[in-house]
Amino acid sequence: MMKKYLTLSVAILLVASVFGTAIGTGVGVEVPSLSDGIVADNPIEIEDWHDLDEVRNGLDGDYILMNDLDEDAEGYDELVDTENGWEPIGDYDADEDVEFIGTFDGNEYEIRDLYIDRPDENRVGLFGRTDEGAEINNLGVVDAEVSGRRWVGALVGENFFCTVNRSYATGEVSGSWRVGGIVGGNWWYGKVSESYATGEVSGETRIGGLAGNSRGLVSNSYATGEVSGTSRVGGLVGNNRYGRIENSYATGEVSGPWLHQIDIIYWSDWYVGGLVGENVGGSVVRSFWDTETSGVDDSDGGTGLTTEEMTGEQAPANMDGFDFEEIWETVEEDHEDAEEDGYPILQELSREEQLQHVYPADSVDRDIIDRIRDIPGFTSTLLLLAVFIAVAIYKKKKR
Repeated sequence: MMKKYLTLSVAILLVASVFGTAIGTGVGVEVPSLSDGIVADNPIEIEDWHDLDEVRNGLDGDYILMNDLDEDAEGYDELVDTENGWEPIGDYDADEDVEFIGTFDGNEYEIRDLYIDRPDENRVGLFGRTDEGAEINNLGVVDAEVSGRRWVGALVGENFFCTVNRSYATGEVSGSWRVGGIVGGNWWYGKVSESYATGEVSGETRIGGLAGNSRGLVSNSYATGEVSGTSRVGGLVGNNRYGRIENSYATGEVSGPWLHQIDIIYWSDWYVGGLVGENVGGSVVRSFWDTETSGVDDSDGGTGLTTEEMTGEQAPANMDGFDFEEIWETVEEDHEDAEEDGYPILQELSREEQLQHVYPADSVDRDIIDRIRDIPGFTSTLLLLAVFIAVAIYKKKKR
């Protein structure tokens, strides 16, 4: 009988501890503003997977996508539908320039059905690593299935000194460290603007719906997918280290280890936030997360709002700083193409594509959690003590 009560008690305590983390807002360095993206003179045209594969042989070139690429396009069977899938374009070598440093204009087309299965490799994505002022603009990566080790993203694994502008990614991304829906690591002067990610992102540490780790700029962007990890987990960015996040939001469900709420042992290793998991020396301004759909009340930066406050005609009144004249637009139930009130979307990207992802998910039923937290004197310290006592009783019983 005692064993049954013990199991029930621990289960309740585990559920109660899933939600919550510490709040803090850093003030970081200013990052230069983004350009609108460049259009190169006489870019090399990309029409199939073989053309795309040739980019790795001209990493400083200028390219433009001329049509959608998917599983039916020429070269898919040889280059993507393989045991390990697509080989990322660009990597890192201290003795050799192997990063992508050119420009890639998606031309508002999509790369679909991207498959990468390289769980023991670093810098994994359509592009492995970018550098020296590279630009990727107007590109969609749709229905991707990407797995790697460190620096993993659907579009770019390690975004170093590169601008990603007006681009998006959907699908599933998984890895170990620095894993994000669109970029894994957004490093020094890396910039992500007017972009979004909607897929499920999972890993261990520095895991984010848009970017796993950021030391650069994330601006006018959003993430809606589920995010899970062990530490430094955020709906938008897992770890914002000396970077800047502005005019952005996240709505996806965020989950981390049950220990992240305990604030007396190793607390600093378990940051989980609705918008940002951990913010170190960075700034998070005019950015928001949905406290209901995320299942998380806290974030290391940003402002938590309810679903109603972030959707439909309520969004402009509550999401201070968002430019609803030139950058953002609302999704309202009385719009001809809308199913119901939705989150704001970006004017420069396909409205039809975005409408598939911006409707609120079912919010977490937290009645039980709220009742537990309403118990007078309930704290995470008491939770830890209860677990220690339960373990001690269990060990004694086994003897």
